[in-house]
Amino acid sequence: RYLSEAREAGATVLTGARVTSIVASGCRVTRVETTQGGFDVDLLVNAAGAWAGQVALLAGLTDLQLASYRRHLFVTRPMPAIEPAWPWVWDLKHNLYFRIDGKRLTLCLCDEDEHQPTPPVVSPLVAADLMAKLPLVFPALGAVTIEESRAGLRTFAPDCRFVIGHDPRLSGFFWVAGLGGSGATAGAAIGELAADLIQGGDGERVATNAARHFDPARLL
Repeated sequence: RYLSEAREAGATVLTGARVTSIVASGCRVTRVETTQGGFDVDLLVNAAGAWAGQVALLAGLTDLQLASYRRHLFVTRPMPAIEPAWPWVWDLKHNLYFRIDGKRLTLCLCDEDEHQPTPPVVSPLVAADLMAKLPLVFPALGAVTIEESRAGLRTFAPDCRFVIGHDPRLSGFFWVAGLGGSGATAGAAIGELAADLIQGGDGERVATNAARHFDPARLL
């Protein structure tokens, strides 16, 4: 929905374009060069996930000590017994959860190992750990078959709070980073807050004290 509405409003969306350099003049971002051409800009939103630190370095800024961690998700084969009304079940003691994904289950060990901002690969050790722990924590799921395994990166600031706002060191450089595992679930609210701040608001229209709580300046 957001993508289609952006295009309808005149936005141009490029995919597979890597940022190669960021040009600043008079302490303000003026241009971004990519593998699909260059663009004169008044504002650059750094929403590059695990790569946000690398984008900041291209602009001559430090990366605010962002750190990325790999986490795995495992998806079972379709299971006829699954009911859509089943709850999301999370065993906090063993850090293991499962949730409904159509007629399949998505399982996670809540694993967290620090990882460089490169595409992560699935670790067979984590998969083996899941299959060993699953029958102990959820005996009824001990015989499930894993059909799909994938790994992603979750990026955090040192205080584990989002990083949303203007960088005080370089005009026109705006951070939307350090979202951890909440980028998808909180994306709409994060976008509203970012848009309010970019348009000159103070963030209070979206959430009380949000602008101060997530301000990148706290990490400098």
